[in-house]
Amino acid sequence: MAKPLKLPFGTKSLRSTADIEDYLDNLSNDRPLQFTPYYSPNATFKWSGNPDRTTTEFVTWVEQVHTVVDEKLMLQKAIFNAEGTKIAAVINIQFRGKENVRIDNFGERFGPVWPGHGPLVRAYVWYNLDKDGHILEAVEDIIPIQIATLPENAIPSSL
Repeated sequence: MAKPLKLPFGTKSLRSTADIEDYLDNLSNDRPLQFTPYYSPNATFKWSGNPDRTTTEFVTWVEQVHTVVDEKLMLQKAIFNAEGTKIAAVINIQFRGKENVRIDNFGERFGPVWPGHGPLVRAYVWYNLDKDGHILEAVEDIIPIQIATLPENAIPSSL
């Protein structure tokens, strides 16, 4: 049985767009040892259409999602409050199915996903940070920008 990974928390701060881009790049590329340092150990994640998650639950959920899709998170805009405790971010997310994966309605609202194809969505994320710039709470709402159209010769549904 594999030993659970000990995740580092609270060693990196979100203080600039470059920090957010680093966080998103590491999140997109399944590098929890690089993205969890931005989290407070007791952070809460409130993603639209999903139950609230603790930091550990959120990381586990991201890892599960990434077993069926690749995800590219692209920062479009970020607004920081003067105190450095709140960030409003607009993030485009491109999902693409992994090999031998077909999902007819990804996330129950974003349409089909199959190898190399999937929806483009826009996430509006509000980050509440502690005084050191670590994520205490992330609240997300997401809307589709472009739904992929499944071709007739696509592989049968895998889910």
